[in-house]
Amino acid sequence: RIINDYFLDTVADRDCISACTFIFLGGQNRSMTKGSRLGFHHLDWGIAEITEFYEQMREEMGWDTPFEFTEWAYREGQRDANILLSYFIAADVSPDFALDILERGDERIWYPDRNTLEAANVLRSGTSNIQVTQQGLSGN
Repeated sequence: RIINDYFLDTVADRDCISACTFIFLGGQNRSMTKGSRLGFHHLDWGIAEITEFYEQMREEMGWDTPFEFTEWAYREGQRDANILLSYFIAADVSPDFALDILERGDERIWYPDRNTLEAANVLRSGTSNIQVTQQGLSGN
């Protein structure tokens, strides 16, 4: 929100994965240095985390059976998917690109190539001419 509020540009340098991509999409102009990657994945909630959440919350939430929890989790999953899709659309990213992320059934990170990112309007300015350096590495 802050990046968007101040009309800042974002530049991915090296790997920008998972939640980093949401920060990246807040930029007005969005670019990547050569060799960098943006990594996306679908929404996921593993069995161990689901079990732990159910055990911790079932009394507070009033779930008498795992089926009541399942009904709640299904609605929450739909809500989360809608939030993700809305965020991508608000960032002027192709809805098809966002849906592709949501529909991925594997647990791997997807690293679309530069052409795919440009076609989906994830990248808005092509290859960055901005030099990104880490403090202390270049001596500057």
